[in-house]
Amino acid sequence: MHYHGAYYSNYHTWLKDSSLVTPSSHLVWSLVGQESLNASVCPSSITPSCDSFYTGVQITAGFFHLWRSAGICSVLHLQYACLASIISTIICIFLAIYLSNARLSCILTPTVHYQHLLALLGLSSITWSAHQFHISLPSYAHPSAILGYTLSRIEPLDNYASTYTTVCTLTLSCIHHLSLGLVFLILALSSYLYGLINNPVHTDFLQRINSPWHSQLSISLAVLGSLSIAFAHSLSLSLYPYLSSSYPTCLSIFCHHQWIGAFLILGSSAHASIQLLRHSATSTHSNTTILQHRHVIITHLIWLNVFLGFHAFALYLHNDTCDALGRPEDIFSDNSIRLYPFINILSSCYPSIGSTPLYISLSQSLGTADFLVNHIHAFSLHLTVLILFKAVLHSRSSRLISDKLDLGFRYPCDGPARGGTCQVSPWDHLFLSLFWMYNFVSVLLFHYFWKMQSDVWSTTYPSVDRSGSSISHITSDDYSVHSVTLNGWLRNYLWSEATQVIQSYGRDSISAYTFVFVASHFLWSFSLMFLYSGRAYWQELIESIVWAHTKIKVIPHIQPRALSITQGRGVGSSHFIIGGIGCTWSFFLSRIIVLTS
Repeated sequence: MHYHGAYYSNYHTWLKDSSLVTPSSHLVWSLVGQESLNASVCPSSITPSCDSFYTGVQITAGFFHLWRSAGICSVLHLQYACLASIISTIICIFLAIYLSNARLSCILTPTVHYQHLLALLGLSSITWSAHQFHISLPSYAHPSAILGYTLSRIEPLDNYASTYTTVCTLTLSCIHHLSLGLVFLILALSSYLYGLINNPVHTDFLQRINSPWHSQLSISLAVLGSLSIAFAHSLSLSLYPYLSSSYPTCLSIFCHHQWIGAFLILGSSAHASIQLLRHSATSTHSNTTILQHRHVIITHLIWLNVFLGFHAFALYLHNDTCDALGRPEDIFSDNSIRLYPFINILSSCYPSIGSTPLYISLSQSLGTADFLVNHIHAFSLHLTVLILFKAVLHSRSSRLISDKLDLGFRYPCDGPARGGTCQVSPWDHLFLSLFWMYNFVSVLLFHYFWKMQSDVWSTTYPSVDRSGSSISHITSDDYSVHSVTLNGWLRNYLWSEATQVIQSYGRDSISAYTFVFVASHFLWSFSLMFLYSGRAYWQELIESIVWAHTKIKVIPHIQPRALSITQGRGVGSSHFIIGGIGCTWSFFLSRIIVLTS
């Protein structure tokens, strides 16, 4: 990415006016009209004519903002970073080959390995903190001396054109990395000292960590997935410069990290199930402790999901019924029966620097619409957790099948005739949880996008008499009014806002998203053939086709067979998720690019 940014992007032009120039990658060649995908922004502050302005395909990955926060203020810096990355990669490859030698195995003991890992993480975090303090922060204090020209505006943010927010968060980031590095170093030193005195508790702890590989992987995936989701929800802190004013980038980063975190947590559950199946002899005590409490855990999750399900959907059922009967005064909304979340108490407690408020998500008050949809989030999340816990805690045995431990993680599920009961293996539980995870993430992304474009993302215009300023949101304030009913979600959001992605043939800059949208819908619908059909139907169809070929003496060289139910679920769920993500991605980007262009 450093190489691509140094030689094929408009990073140098973007630095001159990051509030007007769109981050873009390489130019598209003028073949059969494809040059229409190039950006057509021509800020007068940079060049008097568009002939010399570098245009290209708009990118929403956030790399430009990441490089700017690292103090990379020129293309030459990107080239240096690219060269350093190549050298580091070569060194790491040779070190990996060298350390894999069997003669060094006596040196790399497990205890030393964890101490070195903690020390490496600590020193790396402290080094990055020093880089931010000595390189990144001075680039904001004296941008003209570093960049060689005067910026039109140092730090444009959402509604507050102030430099305090980003400088403050970068300073907090320096303190965060410094503190984190010191914690890692203290842990490494403590591990070394405990190893010297041969503490039995420490030795037993290391043995528990080192023995089950799938347990380590499960914990690591859960932690990494949680951090990814936390980062997605921390975008309102505006840590990276100019990020908060690039709405397509904010939306893409939030969507990306939310999906990544959800998939990692599902992987954590899968490896936890495998650990209980394969390491029963080495960790009998811990497994027994977990299995003794599984009925209590699952029972509580069941009644909680029943309560959340009836509670959440009954509110929307009430609102849709009253809306259909023409009784708006009886609807749960901000204009009639208000249900405000308790977090609104914190809305008046957000920090400020002088007279400039620190603009974070708590400053946006939540209303009745957020109260209703958050209950849907809670139900979907807890139901996904229930299925995942059932997959892990019932992976060895259950009241129905007591020999699951002998059957393994995934065993055939072809109906009563071959394999017995379906939906009981840990793999089948993960298959079911995948769809509930998809529902949860999709509704959460829809909620985020509709809320941000209606209530948060905006442009500040000075008043006519210069006495103040007015805020204009990029869409009309319809979220709090129409999202209190399910019909409003379908009519005012999904169907109304899909016009850009299904009618973008006349808009050259987003025409490619229509192709992605249609192709993803086909991929999604193609998955239903695998998910909703039984194995016997396809096997009988294939046998009929083979018989017909035999009659006309066109015999295939192979004997085709239908997929099993387990295989069909694997293929179908893959097409379902990929198609759904493609539809969501094209819908989001085509909509926000049109709104902000």
